[in-house]
Amino acid sequence: MTDFEKEILDHHKQLQSYALHLTHDSYLAEELLQDTILRLLSKVDKYEDRQKFGKWAGVIMHRSFCNSLRENNEARTRAFIVGYDEGVGEPALSVADNSTLYGYTDIMAAIHSLPPDVARLLCLRAEGYKYEEIAAKLGIPLGTVKSRLLVAKAMLKKVLDT
Repeated sequence: MTDFEKEILDHHKQLQSYALHLTHDSYLAEELLQDTILRLLSKVDKYEDRQKFGKWAGVIMHRSFCNSLRENNEARTRAFIVGYDEGVGEPALSVADNSTLYGYTDIMAAIHSLPPDVARLLCLRAEGYKYEEIAAKLGIPLGTVKSRLLVAKAMLKKVLDT
C-alpha cells in the first residue's frame, strides 16, 4: 500500500461524513465518496506532500458534487439544491431556505402526503419539466400551472416544516 492510499484510508471517515453532509442521502453519499476516491487516485501525481490531504480531498469532493449536480438532473432533484428556470429567474423546485436542505426521503414522503394532483405537479417540475411542458402535458393554461405550482410549493414547505 502506497503512502497516498494510506492517506485515503486515514481520511475515509472524514470524507464519508462530508459526503453525507453534502447530499443528505446515504446512497448518494456513498456514490459521491466512491467517485471522489477514484478522482483522488487519478490525481495522485498532482498531490504534493506539503498540502493538507483532508482539505485537498474535500475540495475534490465538493467539485465532484457540484459537477454532478450540473450534469445530472436526478441528483439535483434528489439533493434538492435550488435550480433556476431559464428566463424566469425563480427556483425550479425549491423548498429549502438558505439554512435547510431536506433529504430525498423527507421530500418524497412529504410530496406523497399531498393531494395526488398537487403531488403530480410537483413531481413533473422536480423532473425538470418547464412550465410550458407541464401545461401541455396536463392540458391546462400556463398561468394556471404557475399559480398551482406556487401553491403546491407552499403546501410542500408547510408539510416539511411540521
